[in-house]
Amino acid sequence: MKRIAEALSGCFCALVVACALLYSVGTLKYAPFRSVETISYNEKEYENPKEYDNPIEAFHREREEVRRLEVLQLNAVINDESANEDIRNEARRLLIDISRYMEAETAIEGVLALRGFTQNAVTVSANSVNVVIGMEALTQKESAQIMELVMRETGFSGGNVKIMAAGASWE
Repeated sequence: MKRIAEALSGCFCALVVACALLYSVGTLKYAPFRSVETISYNEKEYENPKEYDNPIEAFHREREEVRRLEVLQLNAVINDESANEDIRNEARRLLIDISRYMEAETAIEGVLALRGFTQNAVTVSANSVNVVIGMEALTQKESAQIMELVMRETGFSGGNVKIMAAGASWE
């Protein structure tokens, strides 16, 4: 289960990096995001047909949906009385971890927005933090301000924090 949790949290990091890389090579500059996949869970279908011209907004929506489904799945395991107690306890622990990551991401994104970095995406996992800012570039001073905030909010050292400019602004 720990490997699964680390892989899932790594997916968020990979999504942020992929968006930044695709934008930098021009793939996303002229094509809006569109969710075309329908997800089925517990006999319900979820889809998001809305287009997004802003990759950071698209990332936030996708992260929200993935997290919602993760929480649903973990709650299903926790509430399954036929499941092994160790598995149910692991699901509880993973749910607590996700809650901590979400709290840190929300706090960091909110403070960044208040400091003028309104277009931002933050992912927090068990051992790293990624921050993408919707700007052409960041100055050394801006990077230092962001690093200080992330280190304070998460307790991670600077070596576990990656800060990058997305290469454009979508405001």
